[in-house]
Amino acid sequence: MVAGLDVSRGQVQRAMRQVLGSSSAGLSSWELDQLPYLSILPGRALARLTGWAAPAAGRNARWSTVIKVIAPPKTASTVTDSGQREVLANRSGLRTELPGRFRAPRVYRIDHSEDGGTWLWLEDLHDIHGRRWHLEQFCRARVRHIRLAVAHLFGHRGLVDVGTPWRTWRSPGRASCCHSG
Repeated sequence: MVAGLDVSRGQVQRAMRQVLGSSSAGLSSWELDQLPYLSILPGRALARLTGWAAPAAGRNARWSTVIKVIAPPKTASTVTDSGQREVLANRSGLRTELPGRFRAPRVYRIDHSEDGGTWLWLEDLHDIHGRRWHLEQFCRARVRHIRLAVAHLFGHRGLVDVGTPWRTWRSPGRASCCHSG
């Protein structure tokens, strides 16, 4: 269980049915685990909900979803984002039209809690590199991120060529240069 994140059986069953695309699957078992998450904005939490479902016909199916919780501000602060920008970006469809090989997780649902918080129920994406990235992979990701940001800034639909090579940080005894691609 994740501290401060109370998920009801009804919420879990709705999420499971959306993930599986089945309106009749029964919930067998489930568990919730907090995910490491470095948030710049306060009041954010990330958890993975996994479980087993018993479809109306067939064998048990494993499923998972990620829950991003955005708590309401506790006091007036200088941070003006209550999570609404993220909700609006998801509802607008902007995240479904990313250029190149970028892909954002699908949003299964957006819930607003009684306390003013927001819950995003997201597709559980898995890293093809198994969370073991080499320096060159970080370089490629950095360049693609910059190209996406520049494209967004200037209203382009595709990625923008920002030039190569891009110099990256240097660690002692290791100079690196990454090329876009």
